[in-house]
Amino acid sequence: MTDALKWQHGAQEFLVNADRTSLVAALAARWPAGLLHAQWQQWMQCSLQCQEISGVNRELLLTHQLLNWEQGVAHTYASL
Repeated sequence: MTDALKWQHGAQEFLVNADRTSLVAALAARWPAGLLHAQWQQWMQCSLQCQEISGVNRELLLTHQLLNWEQGVAHTYASL
């Protein structure tokens, strides 16, 4: 998501996954910056929770985040 946002802003020279430019370009073309940014923030929060909360059910947390991604994408397409 970070690389897709960089791609959308013309910062291709700063891609972390420079070996996967076709995938990054496809993500950048498919989803608007607002969705990518919102999802990036949610994934960062998920990552922090996995690292900082001892005893957290990681499988449940990741499943929840994947469902959030699906819902965000569905909401974006519904509004088009």
